[in-house]
Amino acid sequence: MKRILIFAGTTEGRQLIEQLCQYHIHIHACVATEYGKEALPQNEQVTVYAQRMDRAQMEAFLSAHAFDCVVDATHPYAAQATQNIHAACAGQAVPYLRLLRESSQHSNCVFVANTQECIAYLNRTSGAVLLTTGSKELAAYTAVEHFRERLYARVLPMASVVEQCAALGFQGKHLICMQGPFTTELNLALLKQIDAKYMVTKDSGSNGGLSEKLTAAKKANVTPVVIGRPTVETGYSLAQLMQKLTQNFTLEKKEKDVVPYFPFFCNIKNKRILVVGGGAIAQRRIQALLPFGCQITVIAPQCTNLLKQYAAQKHIAVYSRTYQTGDCASFSIVLAATCNHAVNEKIAMECKTHRIPVNVCHRKELCDFYFPAVIRHNNVVIGVTASGVCHKQASGIAKHIDRIKEQLISEGGTCHAKTHNPHRQP
Repeated sequence: MKRILIFAGTTEGRQLIEQLCQYHIHIHACVATEYGKEALPQNEQVTVYAQRMDRAQMEAFLSAHAFDCVVDATHPYAAQATQNIHAACAGQAVPYLRLLRESSQHSNCVFVANTQECIAYLNRTSGAVLLTTGSKELAAYTAVEHFRERLYARVLPMASVVEQCAALGFQGKHLICMQGPFTTELNLALLKQIDAKYMVTKDSGSNGGLSEKLTAAKKANVTPVVIGRPTVETGYSLAQLMQKLTQNFTLEKKEKDVVPYFPFFCNIKNKRILVVGGGAIAQRRIQALLPFGCQITVIAPQCTNLLKQYAAQKHIAVYSRTYQTGDCASFSIVLAATCNHAVNEKIAMECKTHRIPVNVCHRKELCDFYFPAVIRHNNVVIGVTASGVCHKQASGIAKHIDRIKEQLISEGGTCHAKTHNPHRQP
């Protein structure tokens, strides 16, 4: 069985491990803290090591284990960790792959190259500043004039972090100890609470909550100061990396472990359903749902012409914007159907927190329910699925049933209210 070492500790690292658990493979995951360990999937295939390692320790670890490959899924700002991992792999002749987080493009921000440039910029300004960059580089911000009065640091609620911050001079209301993820509404409330004029953040992408921060800053009329990434890296997106791993190491999927899906029919009349995405997949989902009397809301920057037509005819409600944390809260069912996998997975995690059934278009293991191929004839509804293993097979069977449905229903006889069936279950 193949053995892959993943330096995790990020959302992308966790997502990679979740996807690899579908294959016959043993995964070793390295994280820096116990908190990072708790965030990883609990699976018998996964062995987790929670400790910080320098380059020498990494080389010794690689030497002691026969890994087929190492994946660097550390934070994009952890430049030193990436350098050490790359050097250790080169020293031990172990293949190295870098998992990248997408960069973000936003307007109306002040962009600086690094922390020192950020400090220089803040020293040319006045007013309260919300720091959302964590505690690791907090010592550098003591170079900001009157930092004790101007700066408000948001950090993890850990005793060691609080002690470190207090020793630097960040105390009382200027030290905000909270654990994310942070919604736009929470960011906005904090900015208003401290009467902030500036907010410092990193280009952490959608998984790092950048969109929620910038949206809140705009609403609060606060200037965002965005620190650029330390280096321009080469590597792979999550989808690209999964494809490379499965091809290069001929990973075998655990199809034989698939449990057939139970056909569960439910009444969704007047149920509030949220569809995030306005493309072809979202359109197919909506077309399948509309005949069943539900109330559909769509959130998407752009929609297909047919969905625009549905909206004009008041069949659905459409909000032309991107998804924001908290959007799912008032809905009974959510469909994540965007072309951005990170956004879909973020929606799925939020829904699971709120116990809202969710369907994720690109990852069946995150789905609480699935869309079968549906055939209808009056009140008769037939659903066909291949339990996620072979969509083509399910589709082919559904098309065959559709062609002969009238014959099948005719042969089935007329429905009588008092018909007794000893095998019928309630």
